[in-house]
Amino acid sequence: MTTEVLLDTNTYLRLAKRIRPAVGRQFGQVPYVVVILKAVEDEVHRSPRLKFHNPWFDEPEFFAGAFG
Repeated sequence: MTTEVLLDTNTYLRLAKRIRPAVGRQFGQVPYVVVILKAVEDEVHRSPRLKFHNPWFDEPEFFAGAFG
């Protein structure tokens, strides 16, 4: 059994480049899994401002297997 760690849009966009290696992978003794909500993807795709400030968002390494 794993414990999912959910990140909201603001948190994910601020931390994505640092947490990317942990997204979708189990870690810790519990174990934990960082899961990015599908709503985060939807929010970024709806917002031209978020897309402009985060052009890396759609790169496969940042979301492949990361959604819960």
